[in-house]
Amino acid sequence: MLKDFNKKLLFYTISLLSLIIINSCGPSKQYLAGASAYEDEEQIWNPAYRIYHISKSVTRFYFIIPPGDILFKRNPETRKYEASAQISYHIIKPNGKTNTSVDKGSIEIKREEDEIPDDAIIGYFDVNINSDSFYYASIVLNDRYRKQQFEDIIPIDKKNKGSKENFIITDSTNRVQFLNFIDSNSKIKISSERLRSSTFFITRYYPIYNYPLPIYIEGQTERMDIVKDTTYIVKADEFITFERPGIYHIRQDTTSVNGLTLLNFYNGFPFLAQKENLAPPMRYITSDDEFNDLRANPDKAKLKTEKIWASMSNTLPKTENLLTTYYKRVQFANVYYTSYKEGWRTDRGLVYTIFGPPSNIYKNTREEQWVYGLENSSLSYDFSFKKAANPLTNNDYILERDSRKKEIWQKAVEYWRKGQIFGQKEIIQIQEDYERRNRNTNNYLYPSYYRGY
Repeated sequence: MLKDFNKKLLFYTISLLSLIIINSCGPSKQYLAGASAYEDEEQIWNPAYRIYHISKSVTRFYFIIPPGDILFKRNPETRKYEASAQISYHIIKPNGKTNTSVDKGSIEIKREEDEIPDDAIIGYFDVNINSDSFYYASIVLNDRYRKQQFEDIIPIDKKNKGSKENFIITDSTNRVQFLNFIDSNSKIKISSERLRSSTFFITRYYPIYNYPLPIYIEGQTERMDIVKDTTYIVKADEFITFERPGIYHIRQDTTSVNGLTLLNFYNGFPFLAQKENLAPPMRYITSDDEFNDLRANPDKAKLKTEKIWASMSNTLPKTENLLTTYYKRVQFANVYYTSYKEGWRTDRGLVYTIFGPPSNIYKNTREEQWVYGLENSSLSYDFSFKKAANPLTNNDYILERDSRKKEIWQKAVEYWRKGQIFGQKEIIQIQEDYERRNRNTNNYLYPSYYRGY
């Protein structure tokens, strides 16, 4: 009987892994990108912005609002569906310990349709920003009908003429690309109004496939050398393809360090678009022997991955919930934390995949702090990520590791291996149990007259 059940469970898992891959090919990657809040792992598609310097004094903010992010409300008089939102921006120039307000403004978004639309709202607005300095923009999208806000803090480099904001990428239909992820069969065009260059230099580097250290091993994950493959010249405003996986760094000339980076990891990224993409993220919850076995037998990795998931739970619904949650977190990490390597391979991706969305996030232009569970607990779980200087990306953050986090890491992995999702609820339970034990210990140590009885 048990043997038959295991066969059914394995078959179900195979079907479910296929379902994840099929669903991953769903909405356009146009809709994925850079919101500053990571609290909702179900909400991958958030408003996104692309900054483009069109001249020394003018910067253009392209925006895309995915379907569903703005509420359409039916007008009882016209019988049409209406949306009403506002994008407000505040441009700030850092000056040491003080900040200078450069410009403020807002734009209105109104839309009226016969049916609720399933396409994104795409547009742009221009802001006067002078050259030769660094800025950042605080942008808030306010959905009036839903009474919901999306907030972003976006760094702006207008000091370095070769920075990524001086390039714009469009696809074969001349739509602006909001992500720097490309497929091998994608045709794109690179343009720059400010640089006015007829050619660009592209340097290809080999992709990085290393894994971050566990959160409790103090020190930094080994920074693998990015190995250069080749440099070649392309013409501006002509469609090109990037056929091989790799890191592509685009510059006006070879003397410049700054430029735009495009990433080709595999077709379909940031989704887990292929079955072979499912095994590598298992590194965080498998033993060394299990994972070495997966790597030693790549042809059988898919089957072995399915067996590992099937062994974690004894019921089909639990198995479904377990692995779909895990891989959703991996895909979410790919969207938000990809730097020069896949998002789930980064320090932030490591923490997010195992612990899920944090309770609170505190961030500025130099660092992010994630807080899990109850902030006022004597057993606090917070993670600090420092922004690293990296000419290939401004999304590279390094975790400050702490040996005291070994216990919570092992507890989290243990939950996953026992077929239980680990996240906020489990962390709060651990904190409450800890506080309860402390109270009981104190009550035992001190007589009742010291306890106020």
